[in-house]
Amino acid sequence: MNISINLLPGEILARREQEQKRRLLLAAGGIILALFLIINGTLLASAMLARSQLNDTKEQRLALEQQALSLKPFEELKARVAEVEALLQKVQGRAPDYNLLMSDIGLHIPATVRLTALTATFKPPAAPKPDAKADAKAAPEPAPVGSGEVIIRGETFDHNSVAGWLEELRGVPALSDIRCQFSASDGAQTVQLVRFEIKATLNAAPKAAAAGSKAGD
Repeated sequence: MNISINLLPGEILARREQEQKRRLLLAAGGIILALFLIINGTLLASAMLARSQLNDTKEQRLALEQQALSLKPFEELKARVAEVEALLQKVQGRAPDYNLLMSDIGLHIPATVRLTALTATFKPPAAPKPDAKADAKAAPEPAPVGSGEVIIRGETFDHNSVAGWLEELRGVPALSDIRCQFSASDGAQTVQLVRFEIKATLNAAPKAAAAGSKAGD
């Protein structure tokens, strides 16, 4: 049977217990202080980052405002160009859609046809003269419409294919009054080629087509 007897005085035991409590309190205080410093440091870093981002945003806003001011003259110039284009459209009429015209002409070219030349000319209408006696309440006159001519030259050894092509060209909205002339080619050749010349009146683009072409640009 073991018997433990503490021979230390009561004062020493009490002092040791107080020392242990003090150490525990100091450790707890140190942990709380460390947490406080970490939280404050995190908040301070977040505040500094937010302030830096705010300053960057302000600088970007100022840069965009300056850029917008620098682009303002170009916007005014663009508006003036649009006004001039509208005025030219009113004076000159509606020009043909050449991209659509070339597509329509080349869509049904027979394999037996070799083109040697293709020209298109368009003459805008004369500008209308202002009439001082015109009634201000009268309905505005329609915009003048110009006209032109398309000439297609080529060679073929098959008249029928050219005739079929002419029928296809008569369906092109920009062309009217289509005529064709044939002439024998010069020189001795194994296959007799025939030169042809197609002439057609080139019409101005209709309003709907002109508006669609401008929207596509």
